[in-house]
Amino acid sequence: MLEDFLDVNSVDAELITFPRETSLQTALFETKISPSAAVRVDFYMNERQEEFLFVYPIKTRLDLGKAKQATNSSALKEKDPELVFEATGYSKGMLPPVGVYGAKVYVDRSLQGKEVVLCKVGEKEFLKIPPDEIVDANEEAFMEKIAR
Repeated sequence: MLEDFLDVNSVDAELITFPRETSLQTALFETKISPSAAVRVDFYMNERQEEFLFVYPIKTRLDLGKAKQATNSSALKEKDPELVFEATGYSKGMLPPVGVYGAKVYVDRSLQGKEVVLCKVGEKEFLKIPPDEIVDANEEAFMEKIAR
């Protein structure tokens, strides 16, 4: 599914697959990517049932106040793991920052200018992608300050 999206849309990204289940820390070490490039992708919904992906450094936290302001929402609620899978086809904690149709994507501004980021997209799979490519590859994507 993700691999098809990357190919069809000519996304400048690399899907990295390890032979066995691998942690993000191990993937960073094995690929020689800086730990500061590790990102989290969370799935939220607002009061109008709009869906959002928030992409931010794993060592920070999502600032709900800033996320509400960026999305023009009065309330944001993280989707339950079952609903995340139903809506996206991906498990919570393994969401890609591209290819999730219908969701608006917000990338934390602190990632702007980074060469690449790395996120876990499966038990053995990781996506290496430039943050600017995340914005370019999504229909509605924005660079905003959403993390603290």
